Formats: sequence, C-alpha cells, structure tokens
Amino acid sequence: MTATSPTVGHCWLAVRDDGHGWLLVQFVPQREAQPPEPEAPAAAEPRFGSVEQKVASLTARERQVLSLVAGGATNCAIAARLFISPSTASVHVSHILTKLGATTRTEAAGYAHAAGLVQSWGSGPDAATGAGPAAGMHLVGA
Repeated sequence: MTATSPTVGHCWLAVRDDGHGWLLVQFVPQREAQPPEPEAPAAAEPRFGSVEQKVASLTARERQVLSLVAGGATNCAIAARLFISPSTASVHVSHILTKLGATTRTEAAGYAHAAGLVQSWGSGPDAATGAGPAAGMHLVGA
C-alpha cells in the first residue's frame, strides 16, 4: 500500500476471505509547526452588527427600558418605574426587540449584559455593601 501523506511511516493491510480485515497505519512525528501569526488587534470602533453598535442604536429611553427588561421587569413594572403607561412600555419593548433583532425579552437581556448596560450582582461597585437598585442587578450609568 502506498502512502500519499508525508506523515505516514508504514501501512499494513490484512483482509480475510470474507472481506473483513484491518488497516494499521504508523504515523511519523511531524517537525514542530511554525507558531501561528498573532492576530491583528481588535478595532477600536464596534464591528458592523456588533452588540455595542446595536445597543448604541437605541434611544436613551429605550436603553432605560432595556436595563429594566434585563432585570426581569414586566411591562407593568417598567411603566411604574418610568411613570409611563404599560402600553407605552410595551411599545418601547417592541421597538427594542426590532432594533436589536431579538425575538424574546431574554435575548434582549443578553444584549444588555453583553453591552455592559447592566452587570450581575456582585460584579459592580456596590458588591461589598450588597446595596443596589434591583434584586440581583444594578444599572450601569444610572
């Protein structure tokens, strides 16, 4: 049997009369590969369609609503917190989902976390005191 790869040292093939058999291949260790070239540093500006760019396309009010959505607030809770009607809160949430290309509130909350709009409890400046505006979450820049 002939080998076409430079890494194959020897090959053995055995086939019985019934067509069953085995193939044993012995590989030769390769020389050390060249180290990969370092990747170019990431651009300072957000990539097209990046999380930061999508969240930046939201209005200030939509970012407030998104922060509350990420904290698990319902439309009624958002309305009470921002002194708007629940239907207005619903419209804000719909616009946010459309702008982010998200299909669920959970997906939108993921965008908020990835963009740094909210931080998990225990990762912000209030971590030592345990104080914060919402259970388990705190708003960044609020």
